[in-house]
Amino acid sequence: MANRSRATFSIERSKLTILISPDHFKLKKNLVMIPCPSISPHNSFRSRGFTLVELLVVISIIGLLAGLAIPAISSGMNKAKESTKISNLRGIYQACMLWSSENDGRVVPPIAPPTSGGTGVGWSSFLTNYLGQARPTAQKSKDIFVDPFFKGYATNRPWLPGYAMNTRPALPAANTYIAYSGGSGTINEMRMLALTDAYKRAFIIDCDGSYSFDPQNMKTGIGAFATNRHGRGLGMVMMYDGHVEKLNMDQAFLSGTDPSRR
Repeated sequence: MANRSRATFSIERSKLTILISPDHFKLKKNLVMIPCPSISPHNSFRSRGFTLVELLVVISIIGLLAGLAIPAISSGMNKAKESTKISNLRGIYQACMLWSSENDGRVVPPIAPPTSGGTGVGWSSFLTNYLGQARPTAQKSKDIFVDPFFKGYATNRPWLPGYAMNTRPALPAANTYIAYSGGSGTINEMRMLALTDAYKRAFIIDCDGSYSFDPQNMKTGIGAFATNRHGRGLGMVMMYDGHVEKLNMDQAFLSGTDPSRR
């Protein structure tokens, strides 16, 4: 009885046949034959390489993803640099306010007293004590005085940091020129409280050729407003109240010459 109820196995010509006794199911029938799928090695999956079409599809997808990712990465890097620039400008503004508070509320002169060689130096020389940093001599990426977007910076001419300060902040009411002269004193001092429209009057602008600018000549010359750093013909301008804006040439010109019209 035990032999009749035992399942019987046999392998014939690469096919597996299982013979099951009907007594296993307590049925009075002949043996049931259940064929199983072939286990022939010829039916197993074969490894193969990629076809040319498949490779081209993969390469196209990778190229598409790279085309989408690169602009996003570039945009993110530019935004990070803009944040750094705005932070630096605010630091410069705070240093200017500290200098002003210790100098009878005067506006920081864009041009400092001449050096022993007779060459004037920029406004950054007034602010180093308040920022814990010397005049710009380091790489531009590490220097608060240097615009991170400015490509013309060189350590042998640190007086060109990519920014310029307003020399005539009283326009249009007065054509007063603010600067140090000789070895001491200033010409035509101006107090911060005397400024009008401070929230839209240009204080520091993007500039390629000078560390000071005459608002009347912002469109041409070495003190011209730089509109090639932030796309769409825009440059950054910090106002006398400390906030920063992106402006085109016409807007910046009005901010320097007659801010009441903006």
